[in-house]
Amino acid sequence: MDIKVDDKIKVIGHKNPDTDSICSVLAYTNLKNKLDPGRYEACRAGEISAETQYVLDRFQVEPPKACFNVSSKVEDLDVADVPGISPMASLREAWNAMRDSGYTTQPITDEEGKLLGVVTLNDLSKGNMDALDAYVLSREKTPVQNIVDVLEGEIVTGDPKEILTKGKVLVGAGTPDAFENTLLEGDIVMVANRVDAQVAALNMGVKVLIVCLGADVSKQISELGASKNSVIIKTKYDTYAAARLIIQAVPVNNMMTPISEVRYFTPETPVTEVKEAMDETRHIHFPVLGQDEKYIGLISRRNLEVKNHEKLILVDHQETTQCVDGLADAQLLEVIDHHKIGDIQTSDPIYFRCEPVGCSATIVTSLYEEKGVKIEPKIAGLLLSALISDTLLFRSPTCTPRDVETGKKLAKIAGIEPEELAENLFAAGENLEGKTAEDVCYQDFKLFEHGGIRFGVGQASFMSSANMQKAEEMLLEYLPKTLAKDGTSMVFFMLTSVKEQGSRMLFAGDNAEKTLETAFAGQSTDDEEPGIMLPGVVSRKKQVIPNILGALDK
Repeated sequence: MDIKVDDKIKVIGHKNPDTDSICSVLAYTNLKNKLDPGRYEACRAGEISAETQYVLDRFQVEPPKACFNVSSKVEDLDVADVPGISPMASLREAWNAMRDSGYTTQPITDEEGKLLGVVTLNDLSKGNMDALDAYVLSREKTPVQNIVDVLEGEIVTGDPKEILTKGKVLVGAGTPDAFENTLLEGDIVMVANRVDAQVAALNMGVKVLIVCLGADVSKQISELGASKNSVIIKTKYDTYAAARLIIQAVPVNNMMTPISEVRYFTPETPVTEVKEAMDETRHIHFPVLGQDEKYIGLISRRNLEVKNHEKLILVDHQETTQCVDGLADAQLLEVIDHHKIGDIQTSDPIYFRCEPVGCSATIVTSLYEEKGVKIEPKIAGLLLSALISDTLLFRSPTCTPRDVETGKKLAKIAGIEPEELAENLFAAGENLEGKTAEDVCYQDFKLFEHGGIRFGVGQASFMSSANMQKAEEMLLEYLPKTLAKDGTSMVFFMLTSVKEQGSRMLFAGDNAEKTLETAFAGQSTDDEEPGIMLPGVVSRKKQVIPNILGALDK
């Protein structure tokens, strides 16, 4: 069975994804699809780093699909199928359409289905106020067919496609002699079954003769009308009713609000934006447009109940500040992680797998074994790369004996020497050629909140001291700019030396220095060198975040 894209479950890592986030997502998606083919889709909530790209290229694996927002969109709503009508349709037709649909807004579309504008019930009410304007039909260039439709009439002679451009509307209630003082060439006149009045009106050059009360039109009158190039319409209504109805023949485009002034949405518009717009305006209904402004349908407040929430599995994170935007609108099904318990809440029970290991890839490898699914060499390569990256080639204090054992098994399956992979992986990651300070800062950057304080911690690992020094120079000027960008009060950045097994911590923010000195007692800033040198500190998860949180509590 083919799985529709909309039905697929997204397996996704954190913002600013590192190698573990990307590779574990790919491997876990592969496992899930082995067990339930085609149901799962690997996604990413940020750009691919140079280190991760090296891994993907080496093992010839496509990156996860970019997905930066999972908010409910208009396409997830029940959009009302309210057909559009022609701009030349009558006000009466617009009213009938509103009555049939139950919507007080009527879209106006062209022959290709593009939205030209909308007309509301209020607009139609204003149009009926022009009932005393005898020239409204000609002034608004009304098609003869509109008059036929409104009066439920029958064309006796003349062209229904003809457009009225001059003349007034009147009721021929007087004697034929009186017509000389009221009728002009090009007028639209309504008469009853008096043949003398019909003849007089046609001889005076009326453009449209409306014969009321269902009276038969004689052959003599029909031929006279044709010779005068007049239109003769026969209707069942009396002259009073016809006079009331005929104003509704005016084309609706003269009453509509043009598209340039209409607030509309696309299928991709977030529902939150729709709600804000509805709160800010008096309008009730809003058009939904697809490509090339093609009209799709209408939405209103009664359509705002989401029918299709995105379904997610989170890998390598569970902090809301690190999650893809729009998480609150999504349905969370699983969490696979190795960090501290975060702040995510769910309305239903979920599968939650959080273990104290050095890398999410270790957990994913265990899941393959538990499900009895064989790990392919390229998947083993991805998982091994994630392990090497997250544990700094098994040297990080976060590394557990289980990580080491898992690494050995994966290396054997992939046919790779971990040291060789590590050297090339780290070299690709620390290469700064063509990178901006922003690229370096956000290649592995996470946001946290604690006690009402929002802060960010980034990390980059280096084999080369020269590259580390260059990154330091780039970041010193850039870090203060991230405060306003991310809405943080403090930001920290770990420049980690893989060889020396230590980190230089750069920082920005009013209380950042004091927080670090509290977090790492005995360490202080050096006037000759930027930041704080932290020997033996290489793990953000185990050595930095807990210390910062403890300092904030104090």
